[in-house]
Amino acid sequence: AQGLGGGLYRGLSQAGTDGLWIASSTGKVERLDTRGGHVVPLAHHAALLGQLRLTSVRQDRHGQLWIGHRSGLIRIDPRTGALRQWAQDGDDAVPDNTSIDWLVEAPDNTLWLVSQMGGVQQRDLTSGRVLRTIAKQEDGGGLPDIEGVAVGPDGRVWLGGAAGMMVWDATAQRFTAVGAMGGERVYAFAFEHADRLWLHRMSGIEAWRREGGRWVRERRIGAAEGLPAVESTGLAVDPQRRVWLGTRRGLFRIDPNLRGSRALLRNFSVR
Repeated sequence: AQGLGGGLYRGLSQAGTDGLWIASSTGKVERLDTRGGHVVPLAHHAALLGQLRLTSVRQDRHGQLWIGHRSGLIRIDPRTGALRQWAQDGDDAVPDNTSIDWLVEAPDNTLWLVSQMGGVQQRDLTSGRVLRTIAKQEDGGGLPDIEGVAVGPDGRVWLGGAAGMMVWDATAQRFTAVGAMGGERVYAFAFEHADRLWLHRMSGIEAWRREGGRWVRERRIGAAEGLPAVESTGLAVDPQRRVWLGTRRGLFRIDPNLRGSRALLRNFSVR
């Protein structure tokens, strides 16, 4: 066990019930014990990884570790060290010739990745084979700019970005806009549960509730309640149903008071 290896940690993934995998810009993959605080480096391929700028990491249901970087995608079995790599060309290549910024796992045994340029790719979790690629086109075609991706409680892949919220439609085989939520850019989003979605826009935090198959906005918390108009870098909902919002002006904790009273905000500012 030792301290963190250093660098910018852009990759974060659950590692069992009491750990996190973290991946840094200096090519280090480490497991953090969330109970004791101990840090242990990945036991395999340190020399290879040390040559790369790592940008994302995901441990799948089979225990395999997927690692995105500036030039491709790697899968490592942390137990045996078994390794597979996919580059920006060749068989099952990654899209866009840019970094892999997001990795999410869907319940249908597939992995979805999103590149820095906004290309989206679906892969078979077992073989790594590419099932579909939605590439960003030079003329601007393809999906709008993406700010975040997540698998919802309904098992579908959701995107937030320049055109608002979008969700994967398995029947139509494409991402479709969630029209009820409007087209204003979404910087971050998170599900509280299957029927409530929180999202952040420049105009504020919004709570959306699903009623009979329709999404209805039930709350907006903005400048009037003390939340500045600022871009966000992440959003999460804790077990007490408080919303946490990461921004360049620090971390905000929001007790939304959905029954109608004024929201309670606390800012943990940057010093």
